[in-house]
Amino acid sequence: MKQSNLLLIAGGIALIALASKSSKASASAPSAAPNGYDEAEAARAAARAAAQADAAAARAENTQQAENTQQASSSPDAQTGKPKPDTQTRKPSPGYDPAKAERTAAAMAAHLKKNSYSYSRKMLRAWQTAAAIDADGVYGGQTRGALIHFGAPNPPQPLFKPTKTITYQPPE
Repeated sequence: MKQSNLLLIAGGIALIALASKSSKASASAPSAAPNGYDEAEAARAAARAAAQADAAAARAENTQQAENTQQASSSPDAQTGKPKPDTQTRKPSPGYDPAKAERTAAAMAAHLKKNSYSYSRKMLRAWQTAAAIDADGVYGGQTRGALIHFGAPNPPQPLFKPTKTITYQPPE
């Protein structure tokens, strides 16, 4: 935060110096250029300097946010003294039934392969509830990862985003 303030102040000083320099030059020596040329050039230079100062401030702010995130993720837990895990644990949702999810995973994968985009959203929602993932009825990467986890043989590629398979993390 201090770096960005300093950069903004430095950018402001540069703008003032540039403006005073251009006004002295135009007052002391008449130019052969058409009227307003020196003022337009000074305005463009001031705009470039302001844009550079804004970009530098944004880079400094992003760096500061990245450092804060890194410190927060590596800071130890107050009670145990151990570093916090990167993934948060999930609590089982109502309807979580790993036995049912395992029992019906192969049938769900076969249904998805057979019907592609015209699969039963209701049937998929019921399976997603049993697997404790977002029961939205959409076959994406999270659902494919859960099907793999519960033993479905070669489930089809996800039909909707995220199209990358997401590794299933069972709730604890």
